[in-house]
Amino acid sequence: MNWQKTREKLIALGVPESRLPEQWRFGIDLSGAVLSGADLRDADLRDAVLRDADLRDADLRHADLSGADLSRAVLPYPGFDPIPEPELSKRILAHVAADSESLKMDSWHTCDTRHCAWGWAAVENGDAGRALEFALGIEAAGALLFPSFAPFVTASNEKAIEELKRIAEGE
Repeated sequence: MNWQKTREKLIALGVPESRLPEQWRFGIDLSGAVLSGADLRDADLRDAVLRDADLRDADLRHADLSGADLSRAVLPYPGFDPIPEPELSKRILAHVAADSESLKMDSWHTCDTRHCAWGWAAVENGDAGRALEFALGIEAAGALLFPSFAPFVTASNEKAIEELKRIAEGE
């Protein structure tokens, strides 16, 4: 039985959540974990700490990585070096400057020229970004390509632009 099922059973039995181990209450810390080849399909990894984790060959299809700390994580595709987030933000803002309708936060991709920020992250990372999206789904790909934007993935266009500017400035 995994920790999530154990947690659910204990709560169902009336154990107060405050008595559970801290990592069960606030997300799990997998810093430096070797998850190479792990089947993490559909895993709830929201707010998980995956700093320095080895995710090579991990199956992350439809995994929820929103809010996860993926800094210095080894991504599933060796040799793939995503665009640094400040540069990525600048590129997305350049699309917005050229066409104010190019950022559509209510949809991953609406056409070849209109995307949400995570959709733009996949597009801007070229074939590797698109392959990552195809293999893992946009949620996992977006979280891997543009992790600092995770808290704003459901934001309005206006809020998204504010955050893109903040990230572009390196804040």
